[in-house]
Amino acid sequence: MENFATEPFIQISRTYIINYNFLDSVEADLIHGMVARVMGFKIPISRTYLEEIYSKLEEENN
Repeated sequence: MENFATEPFIQISRTYIINYNFLDSVEADLIHGMVARVMGFKIPISRTYLEEIYSKLEEENN
């Protein structure tokens, strides 16, 4: 059985799940608020999942 904590997928909104390995950046956008830049695409991040993404980024940097 696989450990889902090590899976590269992370949910960023009710609609989108992204592969964390392809996340280029998290940035502010005037129209969509916070967005994830994945392979050149801007994908909106809901406020509900923003903290989870920041936790994952902090975990990767440590």
